[in-house]
Amino acid sequence: MLQELARAGIIVFERGWLSSNNVLLRGRDGEGAVLVDSGYWTHADQTLALLHRALDGERLSRIVNTHLHSDHCGGNAAIQAVFGCAIDVPSGEAAVVDAWDEERLTYRATGQHCPRFIRTGVLRAPDEMQLGRWAWRSIVGPAIFDFERRSN
Repeated sequence: MLQELARAGIIVFERGWLSSNNVLLRGRDGEGAVLVDSGYWTHADQTLALLHRALDGERLSRIVNTHLHSDHCGGNAAIQAVFGCAIDVPSGEAAVVDAWDEERLTYRATGQHCPRFIRTGVLRAPDEMQLGRWAWRSIVGPAIFDFERRSN
C-alpha cells in the first residue's frame, strides 16, 4: 500500500509517540511539494532528514496543518527555517497563532512545547486547493481540518 501511494506522489512518514504521522504530497511541474503536519518538536531533526531524503532536491513549498496540537505543528519552525516554506493553518486558529497565545493553543495546559512559527496563510472549508499533484477540498470537523481528494 505505501509503495502504491509513493508511486502516486504521496509519501507517509510514520512516526512514534508523540509525533503525528506526516504526509508529503510530491509536487508537479516545479510547484513544489506540500507537507501535511510536521510532528512534535523533539523529532524535528528526524523530520528534516526524512524530508531531505524524500524530496531529493525538490522544493518544499508549503506546510498545511490539519490542526494545531503540538504533535502536528511542533516541527513547523524548524522546517520553515530550513526550507523557507509557507505555512497554512485553519482559519479559526490563525489569530491565536499570530498572537502566539500558548494558553489558547493548549501547550501550557498540556505541558507540551511548540516552537513559535509564522503562519503565512489560512485554510477555510470548503476551499478547493492543489496540494502536490492532487486537487483536494478541505472539510472541517469540530476540532480539525481534513482533506478529501477531488481529482488526479
